[in-house]
Amino acid sequence: MLQRIAECAVEAAGLGRTVTQIGPFRACIDPTTDLIYLNYVVPVWALGTVEETREQLERLRELFHASRRRLRFEFVDGIWPGLVEELEAFELERQDCLPLMACTAEQFVAAERAGVQVRTVEAGNIADLRAFYAVQRRAFGTEDVSVSEVEIGQLRHQIEHGFWRCVLASMDGVDVGVGSVLPWNTMCELAGVGTVQEGRRRGVAATLSSVLVREHFARGGDLVWLTAATEEARRVYAGIGFRDVGVGFHYIEMQGPCP
Repeated sequence: MLQRIAECAVEAAGLGRTVTQIGPFRACIDPTTDLIYLNYVVPVWALGTVEETREQLERLRELFHASRRRLRFEFVDGIWPGLVEELEAFELERQDCLPLMACTAEQFVAAERAGVQVRTVEAGNIADLRAFYAVQRRAFGTEDVSVSEVEIGQLRHQIEHGFWRCVLASMDGVDVGVGSVLPWNTMCELAGVGTVQEGRRRGVAATLSSVLVREHFARGGDLVWLTAATEEARRVYAGIGFRDVGVGFHYIEMQGPCP
């Protein structure tokens, strides 16, 4: 299962981003934002020699700095032998060690709270495309909730081509939550689930996640996975059938062009 998740993570990382392959590493840079969580490197295959790896890491750092980004890695623990040691020798630091969770159709238990309405974000609905970004930014604590036309075009492209499926959740006519799945073959990643402050602890995340997961299984999918950013999020996902299956590592350079 972890190998499947690692393969899915590699494919998802490149969606909507500028991709550069350097040795066994795939650098994925979001052209619209320097947010660290949207710009990172994923390993694709086994490392070469120590000398080759060091030279590749140097090239990756140069690429990220030229793009005004901070070098950052995301990967599944246990799949890439020697990677942790090489990143730490290169003076990158562990940013996160997060539980990977997965859910099968047999494990799934829908949790839908009365009063929470969930609608699919359609590629042609500009108002919802704009609302999706604005709610997401509020949910994740970004002060500037303005949305550029470039971002609108990017999200529309992702949805039109089936790279992302996105939903908005509302209560009493006010949008309070967002979430997405990134499908790949018969599995998908549940990602970007967030609720604005006034909508929290009211079942919004569980409800919109349930809608996305149910739709994935209805389309013939057999596995959904995610990375739980907090213990509270982990409890929410466990409540709809997700189980711990491994650990995801994030490594980052602590000094860089983007503070």
